Amino acid sequence: MVAPPLADERESQDEARKKTMDEAQTKALAWDQSQAEQGDAYGQLRMGQRFRDGDGVARDLVMARAWLSKSAYQGNSHAVKALSELRKR
Repeated sequence: MVAPPLADERESQDEARKKTMDEAQTKALAWDQSQAEQGDAYGQLRMGQRFRDGDGVARDLVMARAWLSKSAYQGNSHAVKALSELRKR
């Protein structure tokens, strides 16, 4: 049997790696969203950051402010800082 060309093997590995990364990102987004909806301050911070940056969701500064505000209200200092920086935009 003839071994496949190296380029084909590399492309196949790249596709597998990308699929694994996509699945991990999808799971992370679902986890952040679940935690945020349950009132977890860190989950709310992450969702605020995601909406601010368009990370796995459509960029939406209104939603970013909403999630960051919820987290900041619970005393999350990272959310307070992110919210302060967001207000300067």
